[in-house]
Amino acid sequence: MLSSRRPASPGPCCVRSSSRAGGAGGNLNGLLALAVYAALHRAKGQTLAMPIAAQKDKIFEITDAELLGDALVWAAQAPVARNRTFNVTNGDVASWPDIFQVVAEYFGLELESPSEVTIAGKINEMAAAWARLVAEQGLVAPSDVHEFLGESAVLSDFSMEGAKSCVTSTIAIRSAGFHTYLDSADCMRKWFDRWQAEKLLPRR
Repeated sequence: MLSSRRPASPGPCCVRSSSRAGGAGGNLNGLLALAVYAALHRAKGQTLAMPIAAQKDKIFEITDAELLGDALVWAAQAPVARNRTFNVTNGDVASWPDIFQVVAEYFGLELESPSEVTIAGKINEMAAAWARLVAEQGLVAPSDVHEFLGESAVLSDFSMEGAKSCVTSTIAIRSAGFHTYLDSADCMRKWFDRWQAEKLLPRR
């Protein structure tokens, strides 16, 4: 006789990410704000201004949005994840100077010495230039850069201004069976490519 009992399913678990990178455009997407920031500098023929806050000697981790999604699917299906807490990151560490170097190289910009600028302040100054880019290149992003980014630029500035390094252990999730990783520079370039293909960012 067949049992009417359903197979036991994994219980609740907690998956914690570090600074998320990528995903759809919109509010609280710090990487998208950096991409818009760089695209505006390129459109205006300017070198890339790096906020002085980005010069701070600290390291942190990034979690690719799709990698996080894969981890959540794995955790929902793996019996070993039952009642567990996991950190999930790309697997490497990052610093703001390294991030700005990747952004500058991708967009073909010379990187300035750190100065007293902010991402949010500079984007606000160039809001009209963003509206022109949207019209000229037929982007699907809103012509109002504040509508497009929400508080994403503020999030970028806030992340830079934090004084402490923050690194978490991913031993638990890796020893449990989730082994996916991604170089954070490749993660950034992947999303820049995709946002251009989706016409959220202007072409290089």
